[in-house]
Amino acid sequence: MASMKPALVSEGVTEGEKGDVAAKGSECSSSTGEGDVVSGEDDQVPSGYQAYGTTFDGRRFLVPETIDMFELLFTPKNWGLGEIFVVLVNTFNTLTMVLSGYIPTWYFVVTFLFWRVCYNVGIGYILRQQSRDFGFDRFLDGLRPEWNALLRKIATTSISRKLEKTGQKGAKFDREFESWMVFRLISTMILSNDGQTYCILAWKLLQMPAVEDITIWHIFCFVFGTMVCVLSVFAKRDAHDCVGDYAWYWGDFWFRLETSLTFDGVFELFPHPMYTVGYLTYYGLSLITRSHTLLVVSLVAHSLQIFFLAFIEEPHMQKIYGSEEEKAKKVKTGRDELFGLANFFPYRYADISTAVLLGQMVMTALFLNFGSNFYTLQLFIWRTAHWMGLGTIMYLQSTGQFWTNKFASRGYTRDEAFGEWRKLFNTSTIMNNAAFCAFAFRVVGLPYQDLLHALLPENLACIVGGMLLIASSLFVVTSVSESLGPDSWYYGDLFLELKTHEPNYDGLYRYMDNPGSAFGYLGDYGLALLFKSWPLFWISFCSQVLSFAFVFIVEVPHMRRYYKDVRESAGVQKLVNEQISKIYEVPTIKKLTDGVTMRTVKSWSKLREAVESQNETFAVSAREAKAKLLNKRADVITEIRAVAEYLKNHQVAVHASNLSDRAQQQLRYLDQEILELAKRAGLLAEHIEVAQQGHENGFGSSTEGVVPDESEKKTQ
Repeated sequence: MASMKPALVSEGVTEGEKGDVAAKGSECSSSTGEGDVVSGEDDQVPSGYQAYGTTFDGRRFLVPETIDMFELLFTPKNWGLGEIFVVLVNTFNTLTMVLSGYIPTWYFVVTFLFWRVCYNVGIGYILRQQSRDFGFDRFLDGLRPEWNALLRKIATTSISRKLEKTGQKGAKFDREFESWMVFRLISTMILSNDGQTYCILAWKLLQMPAVEDITIWHIFCFVFGTMVCVLSVFAKRDAHDCVGDYAWYWGDFWFRLETSLTFDGVFELFPHPMYTVGYLTYYGLSLITRSHTLLVVSLVAHSLQIFFLAFIEEPHMQKIYGSEEEKAKKVKTGRDELFGLANFFPYRYADISTAVLLGQMVMTALFLNFGSNFYTLQLFIWRTAHWMGLGTIMYLQSTGQFWTNKFASRGYTRDEAFGEWRKLFNTSTIMNNAAFCAFAFRVVGLPYQDLLHALLPENLACIVGGMLLIASSLFVVTSVSESLGPDSWYYGDLFLELKTHEPNYDGLYRYMDNPGSAFGYLGDYGLALLFKSWPLFWISFCSQVLSFAFVFIVEVPHMRRYYKDVRESAGVQKLVNEQISKIYEVPTIKKLTDGVTMRTVKSWSKLREAVESQNETFAVSAREAKAKLLNKRADVITEIRAVAEYLKNHQVAVHASNLSDRAQQQLRYLDQEILELAKRAGLLAEHIEVAQQGHENGFGSSTEGVVPDESEKKTQ
């Protein structure tokens, strides 16, 4: 619920360094009440006061110690008329919780959304007017004097009672402080009811299964949801302890508190922790209740909170705490080039080319359907060309000035070469996003049949969650581009002469080294959730993997070559290491870890001795096996020779058998030739047949005893 202004105050300060929240001016006069002037020379803060405050018109006054909201509401002795009214409203909400079984769910949804709108819209409007022209102060001063005085008195009752305990009865307060206390009372009413009505809604939607119906999924949802809620509460409490009550209630919209703050803990882990990780309770309770209705309400409420941060707090923080260096980043450098789709100028060739390419892709996606293969191939080509094609160019540029040398050979300067690179990279980025959207629209398609189907809780959760991820991606990309500036966004340190060799870690880079690669793809995942498509999810995942590959192959080596004092770890990793070190220093943990270390060393020694013993045993066995093999060598050789002799004899017998068969075949062939010659000589067929029969009966047969007839004699 609290403001994140102190976190951003420290973004320009090195980690762990203390910075003043407000500049102290000793020449400024101040007052603790109406006309009571306090000298700026004596800065000693009396008992019951936390520090000096400075109004925006330069008046300086003592700021009393305030009471934490939970302590205020749970300690009746601190109650004034305003606190009693807040407690009565909270009591009514508790009564509706008791009677929740008789009240429909929509009542609790409407009640929570009412207080959420009061928070983000109502408080947002008050803070916006106060930041612009002190609108809330002017509103109070415009009331009738008696009403104005009554409201101020009601709002400061608890503070007056606390100061009375220190012997400061009848203390007077600065009018800006009283105005802030009136706003603080209104905020207490809204914030307490906002949180309470959400918890009551979660209670209403909680449906515990019967013991016999409990599954692993129920246990997982309950355990993991509880862990998420504990983490969220810890983050909010740690953030509140760091920034205090002053920042929790947006005190810097009224005055500047002169104090030193150290922004560590959760502020080094997450940007705006109370609006990011601090709202994980919503999703933890949604898991515990397993309710799509609660998830949709949580997504809507969290979205409103992010808009509150972006449109109410951020502009005020930039107005009050923005350094001159940060403001200078926003000043244009004379170039008004196409940045994304911003600064489009229809008379530039590069802008027209990008518009034509984008228009062609949009038209083919909306009005033509070339089939899923076309849009898949289109997306593959653009993604591959972006990360592998442009990535290769940047790698060659980093290692050997490939791009600038090519342009220098044609007479172009470094700035001109970098200008062409900016146009190419910007066009590739636009077309990559457009190709992804075209693929989602034509290949996947929206899974919702109609408006009523889309309004079902499970579908509405996907729609709101996807839109929230897309909005978060836009926020991350915008923040990264503002932190880097136009040149660094296009990797200008690869192409231009470096003015400084010290890297700058501000904005999201305070918490991590590559926020664009880590969270810049939330929009792709949001589109996958919106379309309820696993293919889109895996395409997003692969694209993010390619992005990280580019970081470790190109960016990290380049930074180590050209920059000095590159940090070893970002805020998250550094804090985790520090927390691990602190955990190790706890006596119980230290004793435990030392015992584990000693046991590990002993176990390792025993294992090494066992391995050495096994190695020695294996060596002895190997030597014995070798000796046995050598002893059997002669026997094996003898057996081999015997086998060889046997094979030799066998081959001789086989050869003799083959010769016999060949001889018989040759004899049969000769007999056939003799018979053919006899036929040619004119022998009678009978003699031939007799000869053939004799041949068939054996070589001893002949034609003796056969008397030839007269024709035969003549022939002979």
